[in-house]
Amino acid sequence: MILRLDYLSNHYAFPAEIVSLWGTVSKKDGKPYLHIHMSAADGSGKVYGGHLNEAYISVTCEMVITLIDGHADHRLSEETGLNILDFER
Repeated sequence: MILRLDYLSNHYAFPAEIVSLWGTVSKKDGKPYLHIHMSAADGSGKVYGGHLNEAYISVTCEMVITLIDGHADHRLSEETGLNILDFER
């Protein structure tokens, strides 16, 4: 059985603190492609998370980016309908 998945998209419009930011920066069709997951907490500490499609940073966002040896590109999987990561060393 082949399972096809769709990405869910939510929109939040309130001040929040990033508590986790994780993903990949690669290429798809020769252009930069970001696949980022984020968790953010509101003022009461309630956490929301999912795929990060767009964000506005009001003050700062400190990130550490780790480079790896090899080559990685995303490509569309016909089986799943998802952009999957192809990694070559």
